[in-house]
Amino acid sequence: MTLADLQPEDQRICRLVLDEATRSMAGERGFSLYLVGSRATGEAWPLSDFDFVIDAGEALPGRIINPLRENLELLPVGHGIDLVDWHRCSDQFRELAGAQRIALAC
Repeated sequence: MTLADLQPEDQRICRLVLDEATRSMAGERGFSLYLVGSRATGEAWPLSDFDFVIDAGEALPGRIINPLRENLELLPVGHGIDLVDWHRCSDQFRELAGAQRIALAC
Protein backbone atom coordinates (compact mmCIF):
# COMPACT_ATOMS: atom_id res chain seq x y z
CA MET A 1 0.00 0.00 0.00
CA THR A 2 0.99 3.62 -0.53
CA LEU A 3 -0.31 6.91 0.84
CA ALA A 4 -2.42 7.28 -2.32
CA ASP A 5 -4.22 4.01 -1.48
CA LEU A 6 -5.56 5.36 1.82
CA GLN A 7 -8.95 6.96 2.29
CA PRO A 8 -8.88 10.76 1.81
CA GLU A 9 -9.37 11.42 5.54
CA ASP A 10 -6.54 9.07 6.43
CA GLN A 11 -4.32 10.82 3.87
CA ARG A 12 -5.19 14.17 5.45
CA ILE A 13 -4.25 12.92 8.92
CA CYS A 14 -0.97 11.47 7.64
CA ARG A 15 -0.11 14.81 6.04
CA LEU A 16 -0.88 16.65 9.29
CA VAL A 17 1.41 14.28 11.19
CA LEU A 18 4.14 14.64 8.58
CA ASP A 19 3.84 18.44 8.68
CA GLU A 20 4.13 18.44 12.47
CA ALA A 21 7.09 16.06 12.43
CA THR A 22 8.83 18.18 9.80
CA ARG A 23 8.24 21.32 11.86
CA SER A 24 9.38 19.69 15.09
CA MET A 25 12.48 18.14 13.54
CA ALA A 26 13.57 21.27 11.64
CA GLY A 27 17.18 22.02 12.39
CA GLU A 28 17.62 18.77 14.35
CA ARG A 29 18.27 15.96 11.86
CA GLY A 30 16.81 14.15 8.90
CA PHE A 31 14.21 11.49 9.48
CA SER A 32 11.94 8.94 7.87
CA LEU A 33 8.31 8.64 8.92
CA TYR A 34 6.08 5.63 8.34
CA LEU A 35 2.45 4.76 8.94
CA VAL A 36 2.25 1.27 10.46
CA GLY A 37 -0.35 -0.94 12.07
CA SER A 38 -3.93 -1.48 10.99
CA ARG A 39 -4.16 1.79 9.03
CA ALA A 40 -1.18 0.70 6.91
CA THR A 41 -2.50 -2.81 6.35
CA GLY A 42 -6.05 -1.73 5.50
CA GLU A 43 -7.47 -3.61 8.49
CA ALA A 44 -8.43 -0.56 10.55
CA TRP A 45 -11.83 -0.02 12.08
CA PRO A 46 -13.34 3.49 11.83
CA LEU A 47 -12.21 4.34 15.37
CA SER A 48 -8.75 2.75 15.11
CA ASP A 49 -5.84 4.93 16.11
CA PHE A 50 -2.96 5.93 13.85
CA ASP A 51 0.44 4.38 14.51
CA PHE A 52 3.59 6.00 13.18
CA VAL A 53 7.27 5.11 13.34
CA ILE A 54 10.01 7.72 13.13
CA ASP A 55 13.57 6.78 12.15
CA ALA A 56 16.20 9.49 12.56
CA GLY A 57 19.15 7.13 12.18
CA GLU A 58 19.58 6.84 15.94
CA ALA A 59 17.41 7.05 19.04
CA LEU A 60 15.86 10.48 19.44
CA PRO A 61 16.46 12.21 22.78
CA GLY A 62 13.45 12.99 24.93
CA ARG A 63 13.87 16.73 24.33
CA ILE A 64 12.96 16.08 20.68
CA ILE A 65 10.50 13.19 20.63
CA ASN A 66 8.45 14.08 23.72
CA PRO A 67 7.34 17.54 22.48
CA LEU A 68 6.61 15.99 19.09
CA ARG A 69 4.38 13.35 20.70
CA GLU A 70 2.60 16.05 22.71
CA ASN A 71 2.01 18.15 19.59
CA LEU A 72 0.62 15.13 17.74
CA GLU A 73 -1.85 14.55 20.57
CA LEU A 74 -3.15 18.09 20.06
CA LEU A 75 -3.88 17.68 16.35
CA PRO A 76 -7.61 18.03 15.56
CA VAL A 77 -8.06 14.57 14.06
CA GLY A 78 -10.55 12.75 16.28
CA HIS A 79 -8.27 9.69 16.56
CA GLY A 80 -5.42 8.67 18.80
CA ILE A 81 -1.94 9.09 17.35
CA ASP A 82 0.95 6.96 18.55
CA LEU A 83 4.57 7.67 17.62
CA VAL A 84 7.30 5.08 18.14
CA ASP A 85 11.02 5.69 17.78
CA TRP A 86 12.40 2.96 15.50
CA HIS A 87 15.59 2.83 17.56
CA ARG A 88 13.80 2.41 20.89
CA CYS A 89 11.37 -0.37 20.02
CA SER A 90 11.70 -4.12 20.33
CA ASP A 91 12.93 -6.40 17.58
CA GLN A 92 9.48 -8.01 17.59
CA PHE A 93 7.82 -4.64 16.94
CA ARG A 94 10.32 -3.88 14.14
CA GLU A 95 9.53 -7.20 12.51
CA LEU A 96 5.78 -6.59 12.62
CA ALA A 97 5.85 -2.89 11.75
CA GLY A 98 8.54 -3.13 9.11
CA ALA A 99 6.72 -5.78 7.11
CA GLN A 100 3.86 -3.50 6.12
CA ARG A 101 4.45 0.19 6.40
CA ILE A 102 3.68 3.21 4.31
CA ALA A 103 6.50 5.70 3.83
CA LEU A 104 5.46 9.31 4.37
CA ALA A 105 8.95 10.82 4.35
CA CYS A 106 12.32 9.21 3.67
